[in-house]
Amino acid sequence: RIAEGQEITIIDDKRTKTNSPIIYASAHCHPEDPSAAFEVIKKHAYLFLGDPEDVYQKIEGILLDMNGVIYVETRAKQTFIDELLKEGLIKPEEVGSYKEIIKQDRKIAYHRAVEVLKSNTDLLIFPEGAVNLTPNLPVMKLFPGTVKMALETGAEIVPIALERYGKQIYANVGENI
Repeated sequence: RIAEGQEITIIDDKRTKTNSPIIYASAHCHPEDPSAAFEVIKKHAYLFLGDPEDVYQKIEGILLDMNGVIYVETRAKQTFIDELLKEGLIKPEEVGSYKEIIKQDRKIAYHRAVEVLKSNTDLLIFPEGAVNLTPNLPVMKLFPGTVKMALETGAEIVPIALERYGKQIYANVGENI
């Protein structure tokens, strides 16, 4: 961010100090949002991150492993499965097994996140589950896992809105929920 001349402006920060773990629930409008969100929250948190192959064997992946990261596969839609079939990466008879593996992977990631929160460690998550590239839709469908985790662990949720305009990043941190 600094090397590219990008600036972060925090519009407001309404979160309050708590003894409970915090789930930072951030909007996701750019692939580099995790680093911007970490810079905004200014404290350690595990990252709940989808599509791990995007950082596999890259410096970002090594740094995330050092920080603490929970990887989860998010791409189980039929279009992705069709792409895997087309490229010969899975066979038609393996589709059912592949979908079951994804389902189990998501359960494992969820339970790992609950363990992290129960150890009083914070978590950064993007409840939309994907980068929102839709200009006319401020927030995509939110997945319920964030709320389920909070209810199960007593964690508080702190919403973070991120928006980018060229080299300017704006952040607005909401009140604890």
